[in-house]
Amino acid sequence: MQFNVAIDAKGRMNFPSRLREKLGEVFHITKTLGAKCIKVYSADGWKSLVERIQAAPSTETAPLQRFLFGSKQDIEPDKQGRFVMSAALREYAEIETETEVVIVELEGSAEIWSTANWSRYMSDENMEKMLDIASKFNI
Repeated sequence: MQFNVAIDAKGRMNFPSRLREKLGEVFHITKTLGAKCIKVYSADGWKSLVERIQAAPSTETAPLQRFLFGSKQDIEPDKQGRFVMSAALREYAEIETETEVVIVELEGSAEIWSTANWSRYMSDENMEKMLDIASKFNI
């Protein structure tokens, strides 16, 4: 499922109640590898990610730890479901204030995209790549 949500001048946005029910009232956001968007993890999902990364040699995972852990923001939305996304995360994902963002629900997580980046990602070129992947895995 996909949600279009406004982000105000202060960088504040409303996280949909449907996703809060699935991910929990406290969740974590960070940069996404391979895409200019923000990944949203439940508390359990974040804990699992940290455990997998920490199980590997730190000499190999240090760059990944810096990228993901260094940009993590713990989120606890207010009673209306609003929270403020940090300027650093907004800059990384090319999310401007006073615009709309696209929140894409994934199984067990979500992603927050600028509308421009989401449109580019859903381009015909990427659709062809997705068709190739679906064909490869017989989906």
